[in-house]
Amino acid sequence: MSVEVEVSSVRSPGESGGAIFWGLTETGQRYAVLLNYKQLPDPARLRVGQVWYVSGEVERKLASRGDYHPEEEDQLTADSAYMLRPSQRNLHNWMIKCPEAAGVGPLKAYNLDKRFGAALAGLIASSDIKALSEILTVSTAEKLCDAFSKEGVAGTITWLDSVCMKPAISKKVMDYYGADCEAMITENPYRLVSFSADWKSVDSFALTRIGIEPDSEYRLCAAVEEALYRRSKSGSTAADAKSLHRMLTDQILKDKQLADRALGVATMSGQVVEYEGMLSSAGLWLI
Repeated sequence: MSVEVEVSSVRSPGESGGAIFWGLTETGQRYAVLLNYKQLPDPARLRVGQVWYVSGEVERKLASRGDYHPEEEDQLTADSAYMLRPSQRNLHNWMIKCPEAAGVGPLKAYNLDKRFGAALAGLIASSDIKALSEILTVSTAEKLCDAFSKEGVAGTITWLDSVCMKPAISKKVMDYYGADCEAMITENPYRLVSFSADWKSVDSFALTRIGIEPDSEYRLCAAVEEALYRRSKSGSTAADAKSLHRMLTDQILKDKQLADRALGVATMSGQVVEYEGMLSSAGLWLI
């Protein structure tokens, strides 16, 4: 199952990453959510009030806590998970519960929502202190905007963590794209491959999380680039179409018709060039 849950309490942060937290859905369903160290390398990122997308298997289990008698609980073991940015839907709760946004209580959160409505998230994201100070003090408005920015960065980090990217690679992606990181990766998730992310993880992320179609030109071009990259690791900067087609069919796209189309799309787009019957990445010909 896949669900969005709000962190109501952190039950057990892992010493080497990962954590167990109590999460509530919009309908009030309560889950004990289990994240592993790959999904949450740094448990300090997990905060009450955050909203997480979690996909995995739910089991009804008995759990004991200290001297208390065992109680039944719904345990959701995450196959994939990432934190969502504070959005209009969960912004009210986040403002109240975020410790770094101290000074925004239930009344001020209500007044902000009443005054600005759907524009509120945008005002906070753009650090419009002048507008926000109609309700808050300047100091509180600045704290709120700073906390929102940090939470947005944390959300992007955990989002990239969900592709099993190493922290150093995630940082490179964020440094390169800056504030446009999520927009750029959502538009074409295969950009992640250029930062040394694993093809299988990126492809799964693109198809299941972003919703890229299997025959998307982004995917087909990236698959050909991946095939050429794999050939380059064996010392060859070019390959004949037949061997590339076989690699695309057997290892990367695993579909003969898509492999046929991929070679044509990549050549037509200019990402792949042909010379004396051999194909190579346009970038490699420029080296």
